Order: sequence, then structure tokens, then C-alpha cells
Amino acid sequence: MQAVTKFELLSNEIFVECFEYLSAFDIYYSFHRLNYRCEKLIRSIPLKINVKQVRKTIFDQLCNRMFSNSEIKKQIYSLRSSNEDTYDQIQVFLSIFLLDEFPSLRLLTLTDVDSSNFHRLKSMLPLLFK
Repeated sequence: MQAVTKFELLSNEIFVECFEYLSAFDIYYSFHRLNYRCEKLIRSIPLKINVKQVRKTIFDQLCNRMFSNSEIKKQIYSLRSSNEDTYDQIQVFLSIFLLDEFPSLRLLTLTDVDSSNFHRLKSMLPLLFK
């Protein structure tokens, strides 16, 4: 007789290892509220957010659901954004949020930053190191 493996029987370490291969968006929408254990695991890992090549509708969902949640903002370790594929993505983000709202942020990658956003960022950066 063949043994049946259940997803729920995987160790926490294997879950966390699998999460490393998924985007924060995929983790959140696939495992958030699935069960208490998944919820606890999601809340314990640093999140790497890459919105460089995300459609505007997905970016707006991220801003409304993930970035607006103070607990999730505490977990964001890395953030990548760009104006290349989604027009004014950096401008929209900076108009809604301040960088000091992300206390665990250690890596910020912004591509195609215009001069007005650059000056805004320049004034925000010192706040990150307080």
C-alpha cells in the first residue's frame, strides 16, 4: 500500500524554504488565512517585495492590502520598484507611504527614478536610520 503525503504534514522549515522561491504577493494570496499555522509562518518571515514588473491593478492591490497592513510593513525586508513597466509606480508609492513606515527595510531598489522622486527620497532616507 502506498503512503499518502499530506501538505499539512510538511515541517515548518520546508514551508519556509518553499516560501523563499515565491514572491511575497504569491505567499500572501496563496497561504494567508489558509490556516493558523500558515498564518503564523507568514508572519515570521522577512518579505521581499518586487513590484518592478507588476501590472497597475496588482500594484494597487498590494498598496491597498499588503502595504497598508502595519504588521506586514514590519516584515518587509526588501523592496524593488520601477517606473519602467508601470508608469509612475514610484511616485504613487511615495505619495501613499513614507519609508520609515517599513522598520525592517534593508534593501531598497528603485529603477528609473525621476528628479522629483529623487529629491523626495533624498529627504526620506535619513529617517530610515533613526
